[in-house]
Amino acid sequence: MKVDFFHVADEAIVSRDGKLSAIGIFDVIWTKSVPAVFPKLALLARISGSLADGSRHAVQLHFVNEDGAIVWQSPSGEIDLRPRGPGYPMKANLAVSLSPLKIPEYGEYAFKLLIDDEPYATVSLSIRPLSEGPT
Repeated sequence: MKVDFFHVADEAIVSRDGKLSAIGIFDVIWTKSVPAVFPKLALLARISGSLADGSRHAVQLHFVNEDGAIVWQSPSGEIDLRPRGPGYPMKANLAVSLSPLKIPEYGEYAFKLLIDDEPYATVSLSIRPLSEGPT
């Protein structure tokens, strides 16, 4: 099993027909001060596997600081890898909306995607002072 991609975005949805859409993929949040509350963000991923991997898997998300300490974690959920036809890998799309996300201090953070309690993917998120932001 593998994670094809894992991103932080403003918005992510999975349509009725299974298409995954993202709006505003980013990796930096600029904020005036900390602690801060980011009102809304989304995480999206595509997971691929084979019949040997099985179809149903537990998933969980961890938001960790640069020391690896967990700042936030999601409740456990499940994904179902679904076949796409003979000869094609089984896939699952994941779209999770987080609102709000509390950010305790400036620094480097990461979201970790755990599948069956094992880390499969990481996406970085920097929290920086607005005074250092793009002009």
